[in-house]
Amino acid sequence: MKLSNKIIFGALSLGAIGVSIYFYNKSKKTPVVLNKTTRGDEVVESEELDDSKFPLQNGSKGAEVKLLQEYLNRSASCMKKAPTPSANARMRPFLPLDVDGIFGGNTEYVLTTCYKTNSINKDTFRKMKLSINNK
Repeated sequence: MKLSNKIIFGALSLGAIGVSIYFYNKSKKTPVVLNKTTRGDEVVESEELDDSKFPLQNGSKGAEVKLLQEYLNRSASCMKKAPTPSANARMRPFLPLDVDGIFGGNTEYVLTTCYKTNSINKDTFRKMKLSINNK
């Protein structure tokens, strides 16, 4: 085999490995856990939701809002709900939302535009959480 053929073959092999690693990492699922505590070396996940944090609305803060923002960023229906190209153009500055845990004007705007509501109750939040963990 000529040296130039070996170089080409090596470059193609490295490229294939790089592409494989990219798609492997992209396909890994990272579940979102809201309430996580440790007991020794064991991680315990709690499904208990604090009633005082609901409904999530403008001014809310915390891990629940972070999960809501992540859900909205991943939601394909946000773009499907926008009926015209001009509506999509208006939403672009708002998406993706900063996942900062602060329910402010941008989060409210995207939630209202996509789901015609400006707050999230506890039951809807549970469904969003399950949806994110299953993606």
